[in-house]
Amino acid sequence: MRVKFQPGQQRAFIEDILCLTGVSTTTLADQIGVCGRTVRDWRREKWNLTEHALERLCRLADLVRPTGLTLLEEHWSVAKASRLGGIRRFERYGALGTLESRRRGGLATQARLRSDPRLAKKWRIITRKAIHQPRYSVSLAEFVGMFLGDGGFRNSWQITISYNPHLDRPYADFIYQLIERLFGIEPVQQFLPARGSGDVVVSSTALVEFLETMGICRGRKRAGFTTVPRWIQEKLRYRTACLRGLMDTDGCIFQHRYRVNGTWYAYPKLAFAGTIPALCQFVKETLGGLGILAYYDRKRHRVWVHSHHSVVRYFALVGTHNPRYRERYEKYIGEVPKRSHGGGLLNRCTGEISYRGFESLPLRSLS
Repeated sequence: MRVKFQPGQQRAFIEDILCLTGVSTTTLADQIGVCGRTVRDWRREKWNLTEHALERLCRLADLVRPTGLTLLEEHWSVAKASRLGGIRRFERYGALGTLESRRRGGLATQARLRSDPRLAKKWRIITRKAIHQPRYSVSLAEFVGMFLGDGGFRNSWQITISYNPHLDRPYADFIYQLIERLFGIEPVQQFLPARGSGDVVVSSTALVEFLETMGICRGRKRAGFTTVPRWIQEKLRYRTACLRGLMDTDGCIFQHRYRVNGTWYAYPKLAFAGTIPALCQFVKETLGGLGILAYYDRKRHRVWVHSHHSVVRYFALVGTHNPRYRERYEKYIGEVPKRSHGGGLLNRCTGEISYRGFESLPLRSLS
């Protein structure tokens, strides 16, 4: 309990104690078991004396307890502190329960959570994640190709890249690792049984904004897409990597079988099935720049690579990170008969091809 003196009475009482005992405030504080600063604050009447301290001081100086004192009940200062806190809150946030007060309170909480991520995690509140913004690179160009092929914006804070969960789980793992390496954030893989598809999902407002800065707009892809980012178009190695990402998602490799004079022939071919004319044109032009003969079916928005030699050249120069396409290619190329006429010769043992118009090209590692 605290003891309330009349104004000026507590100062006079402490000074009388110091005079009668002949000690300093520090020594007096040690004798009654408090801090020296506490005694000085009592003398300045900053704080009220405790009843226990009053009794000890009276015994030390052999004084009678002063009269006219008031005992303050426990928690006597709560009402005063609450009133001061309410006044301060009103000054800072406005009237209670208004839209403005809630807005300002929310902004203050957001600032606090941003400055202390551990507190946000403790409160189980999702905050904006910082991402690593990579420089232009082959890996980033390939990611852009994947996103333009089978990706999209789910909302203003999520992107997805779809895949076939029954056939392309290994390729989904590659996408997962590429995103983690490029942006420093961890995606999740979702399987949607109702649609029979899977998604690699990244929840990051910062990543959505990063993609928008590269000219990839939100909304319907066909309506919002204009062209592949300029930095990709300016370098052949970036164009090649972007092409690989597009073909690994929206492309396919298949076997064309036909019969001539009673003999069956089977050759691998490539196709890109896009719905955006500008994207199909990019694929055709990039293939052409690599010396790969391609045909663009503008009516159906398909890009075809029919020539067997062009298919081999594609896998030699561009390659794939989709294990299913690699396995198909290796299977189909093993079924192609060795030919020496028509200007082409495939050596399945050394993995080399030579034909008219091109030098011998070693088959590039597809890993």
